[in-house]
Formats: sequence, C-alpha cells, structure tokens
Amino acid sequence: MKKDDRFVDIIEQGIRNSHSRKAHIYEMMIERWKTLGQPYELSKEQIIEILGK
Repeated sequence: MKKDDRFVDIIEQGIRNSHSRKAHIYEMMIERWKTLGQPYELSKEQIIEILGK
C-alpha cells in the first residue's frame, strides 16, 4: 500500500487497524439495527435511522 501511496499517513503512524477508532460508531449502528428487528433488507428510512442522520 505504501508504494501505491495509499493510507500512507496511517502506516506512518503505526496504526494497523484503521477501523479501531470507529468501533464505537459501528457498535451504535448495530444497536440501532437490532431495535429495528435486525432486518436483512433495509428501507431508505431504516438506513438513515441506523446511520443516525
């Protein structure tokens, strides 16, 4: 990735998992999805609700 000039800032900081700082956001999204009954297919409104927008 470094030779392709991708994610260089993350690599140079020594961060191996770029998603770790967002884990709490993903956990909140999962909880919102669970309150909707964990549907496999989501409507536009459900997606917006899960994203918290």
